[in-house]
Amino acid sequence: MATQSYEQLISGANKIRQNELPESNTAALVGEQLLQMVNKQQEESRERVKGITEYNVSVHHPTSGTDGTNRYTLETAIVQVPPELRNIGLKVSFINSDGKVETWEFQGGTFTDVGSWIQGGAQRVVSLEQDNKENDVRINTIDGVTKTISISVNKKGTNVVLMPVLKGQKVKITINAPTESRLLGVELSNEKSTSGTDKQRLFWNTLDKEKIIEAEANNSYSYLLIELWTTDILNASFEYQNTQKYALQEEYIVTAQKTEENYSNMRNAISQYSFSEKAQNYPDDFDESTLSSSKGWIGGGHKLSGLNKLVYGVSVYVEFSSEDIHENSEANEVCVFVTDTIPTQGAFLNSLNMVFVQTFNASRKGFHDVRFNSAINTNKDIFLFAYGVQNNLKFSNKKQSDKNPPFTNDFYFVNKPGTLENANISVYDTDWILQPTMVFYTEDILLQKKVLQNTLQISDLKDILGTFGNTNENIIDKPFRFDGNKVKAYQDSFGSFVLRNETFITPLGITLDRNAKGGRTLTTPAGTIKSGTPANENVLEYAMDDLTSDDYHAIIIALGTNDLSGVIRGTILLGDWDSEDTSTLYGALNYAVNRCKTNAPSAKVILVSPINRTNGWNGIAMQIIRNAIRNKALASGFSILDGSTSPFPNVDNDLSKLCWNDGLHPTVGIGSKMYDMWVLGNIL
Repeated sequence: MATQSYEQLISGANKIRQNELPESNTAALVGEQLLQMVNKQQEESRERVKGITEYNVSVHHPTSGTDGTNRYTLETAIVQVPPELRNIGLKVSFINSDGKVETWEFQGGTFTDVGSWIQGGAQRVVSLEQDNKENDVRINTIDGVTKTISISVNKKGTNVVLMPVLKGQKVKITINAPTESRLLGVELSNEKSTSGTDKQRLFWNTLDKEKIIEAEANNSYSYLLIELWTTDILNASFEYQNTQKYALQEEYIVTAQKTEENYSNMRNAISQYSFSEKAQNYPDDFDESTLSSSKGWIGGGHKLSGLNKLVYGVSVYVEFSSEDIHENSEANEVCVFVTDTIPTQGAFLNSLNMVFVQTFNASRKGFHDVRFNSAINTNKDIFLFAYGVQNNLKFSNKKQSDKNPPFTNDFYFVNKPGTLENANISVYDTDWILQPTMVFYTEDILLQKKVLQNTLQISDLKDILGTFGNTNENIIDKPFRFDGNKVKAYQDSFGSFVLRNETFITPLGITLDRNAKGGRTLTTPAGTIKSGTPANENVLEYAMDDLTSDDYHAIIIALGTNDLSGVIRGTILLGDWDSEDTSTLYGALNYAVNRCKTNAPSAKVILVSPINRTNGWNGIAMQIIRNAIRNKALASGFSILDGSTSPFPNVDNDLSKLCWNDGLHPTVGIGSKMYDMWVLGNIL
């Protein structure tokens, strides 16, 4: 029913008003008039909503925030937004608990899920600036890389220079000789004023000749403050100094980049759940050589058949036009999304309601797993799309199987005319299948807790792990001079079998202070109870309470194998790079790094990642642990002994002579000697 214009509505109202006989104004006539009026109001409301791109919750809901105020968190703010405004791209602003305005933008997915939002505005700029500063400093703390920055200031008063340093960072500031004697103040600070308290004063005196200031940062600071009492130009240089000389910046960058890309592609495969039912829905005669490519079409999608089943994920075949694209992390990004909006001819992607969105880097051609945040029911219109963000995906014109086809005959190409923002849809009616796809269903809401049961969900593990091949190198801070020195070792149950007196301690002439406990983990699981005795602690964080003096020549930390099952189940996560949450891998490693640098800064630190095992093995999970340890070692100036280079256990060895029946712990004798010789062979 078409909505009437205002002129038509007025004409209808006048007719009702002018009817003289009561029976002339029938229920149908009056009801139709009222319905048309309501339709007009709804139409205008929708038009107004289309123009609304930002919603200030504190203004519209001044008393619904914390304690009846206009102050909100993101979680409490977004639930206040009217349903008709909940569109992709909507910006929501509010006053936070500190009285500052925060702005967030909806990216698609579940509107009330805070994970569907990214921060914008000044806070986002500040956050990105801080991230960039910290990343720059972190890269330049890698030993062997020295960075010198020239400084020139002439403002009378406080000159603020963005010059971040990390705690323990050694710096050297060389100030040119002035033309005449002058007063000068130099400070490292987290504030932009010399009257602040979070600072470290380096110099505050009269300058009459060249001045060299060498210092070690006693905290992490963001700014270098230079206080001048005149407007005469002062020139200086600021140098990040490093002591150990083994780690290369380039190796760290490449290793970290590969790890992040592969972890992005592997994170779904190590989930603690597997699908209770799967469907292979790509054509039986699928042949990658038959795939085509078009400059105008960047990808496409299908409507899922209405099977009234829960869909928990898909595995989509991805191939670009060349291997060079797959190898370039800036070019190989793929987006997979699910929408419940019926795509029409020419419809723009940003007009669709996104039920789920995920991007990943396709560093290889083949099937890539995408696990949805929650089950999606196919009892309504559900459409699955995949497209290349920077480059076109190849597509197949093969027909889908007649047996239990996952998609309807409709399919949709995604066109990218000029920019992604202008991407729109072309509708076709055929039984082609664009991207060969496996759809995973389950009849039960509760998924079975099994691990990596179907290789179909995981793609080809060998291809994934193969990309780590050139990172498995041991980088050691040589030389080690052990004679007469003390060495500290943090271990799990391996402490009973390796680094033994006859094969390690006596040959090196050292005093070994061993802190080993069976079952000890690198991470600290939630709810872990501290015993108070470091040697009896089940986690590294608490065991390191005994590291209280700087009298060790070396510290060996060999842990991680007991974290493997948690990574497999998904209860132990990689965590953020800067995390302080010791239940995550990076958080636990950050704690260990800071403890060593703070309490034993003179010690050479060796991180030993888990060795191979023949029992309970999971290649992906193990590689995540090893690469987390490796990245932190390289970024922190520590030595790394990669467990993948261990000579045992190995199927080519006679395991009965090397290790117990568990396929992990070495026998005292041949097995322990092989381990100790592996360590000695790398550090000496």
